[in-house]
Amino acid sequence: MCAGAWILSLLHIAKLLPFREPSAPSSRKRTEPKRNITVDGVVESATVEAGGDLIVAKGIVGNTDSVVRADGNVFAKYLENSIVHARANLQADCIVNSEVYSDGEIEVRFGRGIIVGGRIRAGKKVSAKVIGSKSESQTRIYLGGEPCMEYERQELAICRSTTASHTILYAIPMFYLWQ
Repeated sequence: MCAGAWILSLLHIAKLLPFREPSAPSSRKRTEPKRNITVDGVVESATVEAGGDLIVAKGIVGNTDSVVRADGNVFAKYLENSIVHARANLQADCIVNSEVYSDGEIEVRFGRGIIVGGRIRAGKKVSAKVIGSKSESQTRIYLGGEPCMEYERQELAICRSTTASHTILYAIPMFYLWQ
């Protein structure tokens, strides 16, 4: 993909991202409209949050910094090296080396219908033609619970422990300065 098309894709995504409506000063409620996002091409190394469904015509290619989240369903041609959260169901033709969290079902039955590498966590069901490969990295499937909520709890615990460790690291040098 050339640089110009990549920038246009990001601008297209930015126009469709959900927004927060300002609340009245007396009210502490925040409302976020449920909006579906449709991407005609590829989501590449970007963070996308949809208040409703996320529909990606081609695929989602990520890295360790980007996370794709949807409060509804996620539909994509393929997922590669990406972190994807779907509060409802996820449907793709192929999942390769990705971390996928779905509180509903994960269906990979069309096209190649293959899940290779990565971690797949589904609340209800995982359905695919082929899961795993002898020559590829390990493929892990976890069923049950609320995977999206569990991920958020883990992230919160990591943030808290990081904050606590930074506090201790900064407190120790100050102690030595005062002696």
